[in-house]
Amino acid sequence: MEKPILFNTEMVRAILDGRKTSTRRIIKPQPPKFVDWLERKVDGFKAYMTPGEPCDYPLVKLSYQPGDILWVRETWMPETEQGICTGGYIYKASDNPEADGDCPLKWRPSIHMPRKVARIFLKVTNVRVERLQEITEEDAIREGCIALKDKNEITSISAKERFHALWDGIYLKQGYGWDANPWVWVYEFERI
Repeated sequence: MEKPILFNTEMVRAILDGRKTSTRRIIKPQPPKFVDWLERKVDGFKAYMTPGEPCDYPLVKLSYQPGDILWVRETWMPETEQGICTGGYIYKASDNPEADGDCPLKWRPSIHMPRKVARIFLKVTNVRVERLQEITEEDAIREGCIALKDKNEITSISAKERFHALWDGIYLKQGYGWDANPWVWVYEFERI
């Protein structure tokens, strides 16, 4: 099944570069605080207080299943020539358009991208659930984050630290920041 998925410009660039092969998304609604473990079922995950001790929390439904094709919604605009649409499209992640004469170009938000404009398609290969802070350095690299070191290697920022900052930039104001350690879907994918 084909479904849309939103990515910010930085993460679209990571997909295009071949660095991003997974994404974490908030499970909504979040399981209650007493849930310690989620077990995979056919169409979702069942909550447990501890392994083998189920609770009354309903089955958590998956947004995307292995085998689903995701079309990436990204920041875009119609391509124009002398103020007239040419039928093509420009993408913020890879194109750097300039205003055509007196007609300023305006980016359109990814949320408003229709399917016909999509250029990136991903096939979901695996889904799992975990707490956000369970991410490893290798997982953060698969999320498209790169460790940074200065030339003297005095200071450095790990891929996991960069992921932490990226996550808080997106989810902190919504109450799902790093310190909240929410349950997340981990979707692994390949570009097709």
